[in-house]
Amino acid sequence: KETPGLGDKIEVKKGDWILRFDGLSLGNPPAEKWKVKKDGGQFDQFAGATITPRGVVKAIREGMEFFAANQAIMTEVK
Repeated sequence: KETPGLGDKIEVKKGDWILRFDGLSLGNPPAEKWKVKKDGGQFDQFAGATITPRGVVKAIREGMEFFAANQAIMTEVK
């Protein structure tokens, strides 16, 4: 139900918002800050939109949590 085109802002060729995650990790920022600012977190949302940024921040955080939880298993497979 978001305005058409707002989700496009996660594409580098359409904006640099996604680059704000470069160099970050589970502890940087602290876990409680892995949210959009509107929800008390560190990350900006787009003007007039929070659904896409919330989803992206959550997906990146959950991906890093999954990797951390399974890193030992992934190392064993090699």
